[in-house]
This record gives sequence, structure tokens and C-alpha cells, in this order.
Amino acid sequence: PPTVTATATKKQSGAATPTRTPTRTAAPASHTPSAPTNTALPPTNTRTPLPPTNTPLPSFLVTSVSVSARGGDYTGPCPVDGRYFDATITANGPGTVTYQWYMSTDGGPFIGTWNQTMNFISAGSQSTEFAAGTVLSSRSLTFELRVSSPNAISNQATMVVTCVP
Repeated sequence: PPTVTATATKKQSGAATPTRTPTRTAAPASHTPSAPTNTALPPTNTRTPLPPTNTPLPSFLVTSVSVSARGGDYTGPCPVDGRYFDATITANGPGTVTYQWYMSTDGGPFIGTWNQTMNFISAGSQSTEFAAGTVLSSRSLTFELRVSSPNAISNQATMVVTCVP
């Protein structure tokens, strides 16, 4: 460790006043720097495995959803009625499906409807439809059918309405 020594200086009044003037003596070097080394770190796995669960997959599942715009795009006079979206839900067995229709106009946020249900007595497909209502002006309509139970699955279709005089 460094040492500190004190020295005395003489003031003009004639009295000596001790003054601390640090004098440091270096401690012997205990570490000699070495050239840097390039040490490769082992790769890390950033994925954390999920703990096993005892929750079985539901035996009743919706396996697919398809949505289409009936009649496709429309060009003609507006307002126009009778624009429908059709959906087909396919399930692997008997059970109840809960779903909602969602609509987006001109790429805006999706707005949902109320929950609806569809009962399957066996594996197969069932259809549903949604009326777009009266379209007053040119726009792009996207309808999405979202199944929430027994599993989450969805699909959507877009219809472009172009109003001409």
C-alpha cells in the first residue's frame, strides 16, 4: 500500500505548522498484463422448452375454414344490396363450434359481430353466410370468419365495390 509522509513548513509568524503533503510510493506490481486471447463462447439456446402438460388435445377440432365473396368484385350503380360472404367450416367429428364474423372497410380495423354457434352431429362441413348490407359508395370490404371454440382458426375474403353512374 502507498505511504503518506508529513513535512513541516515555516509560516511568516515563525511557528512551524505541519502540512500533509502526500508522498506516494508505488506498491509492487502484482499483475502483468498478457496479450488478449480470443476465446469462443459456447452457443446458447434462446428457446426455453415448455414444461410437459397433462392436458390432452381436444378430440373435436375445426380443421379448416374457407371464406369467399359471393359473386366476387362488383362494378355498377350504387347503392347496392345483396353482397354476401359465404363461409364453410369443416370439423373432424361431433361438437359445437363458436364463431364470429368480422368486417373491415378499406383496410381499417376489424369490427366483430356477436358469437354464433354451429352444431356438428358428425365429421364434415357446414356453411354460413353474412350479408354485407347496403353499400353506398366505392370501397373494399374484407370479411373474416374467426372460430374461437373448440380451437382458434380463421380465414377471410375481400370484395371490391366500384360505384359507377
